[in-house]
Amino acid sequence: MWPIFSGVVLLLLLEGCVTPAWQMAQSRYIPESKEIQLELPSGWKQYNLLQREDPTVIQALTRDGFALQAIFLKKVTLEMEFKNTKKRLSQSMLPQEVAEVFFDDVRSDPSKTNQQILEQGPIKVDERSGFKILYTFQTKTGLKKQGLCYGVLNNSTFYSLIYEAPVRYYFDKDLRTFENVKGSFRIL
Repeated sequence: MWPIFSGVVLLLLLEGCVTPAWQMAQSRYIPESKEIQLELPSGWKQYNLLQREDPTVIQALTRDGFALQAIFLKKVTLEMEFKNTKKRLSQSMLPQEVAEVFFDDVRSDPSKTNQQILEQGPIKVDERSGFKILYTFQTKTGLKKQGLCYGVLNNSTFYSLIYEAPVRYYFDKDLRTFENVKGSFRIL
C-alpha cells in the first residue's frame, strides 16, 4: 500500500513543477531577462512547449488554434542560425538585408509552399529602424494563409513579431489584435 500511496504523492508533487503546455496569456509579458516587454491579447492562449521545437520562439499565442491564427515573438541572436536556412545575421546588416534573410527562411520552410511577398518595406519598431513583410503561402494541405512580420535588429539580437492566419476570414479578423501587440512591443 505504501509504494502506491508514495507514488501518487510523488506524481502530484511533480505535476506542480511542470509548466503546462497551454495557459491563458497574461496581460503584460516581460521575460526573466527583462530585455523586452509587450502586451498580450486578452482571451488568447500561449503554448509553452514550442521552444522545444524552435528555440527562437519566445511566445506562441493563439485564440482558436494555430491552424486559425497564430502570433509568434521570436528572438535570434547573432550566434544562432535560422531554422530552415542555417543563415546567420551580422550586426552591420541593414533592415532590408535582415528582411531578406528572414524571408529566405520562410521560403525554405518545408511546411509551406507557394510563398510570395505581397508588400515589403522599412518601418519603425519601437522607434528603431526595422522592416515589415506581408506574405502569403499555402500549407501542405492546400490552405492559403497570409503572414505579417515586423522585424528589428537591436545590437546583437533580432526580434520578430509574426502573425499568420488563413487568408479567408481569420487574417483580417485578428489583424487589429496583432497590430496592438506590435504597438506595445518595447525593447528595454
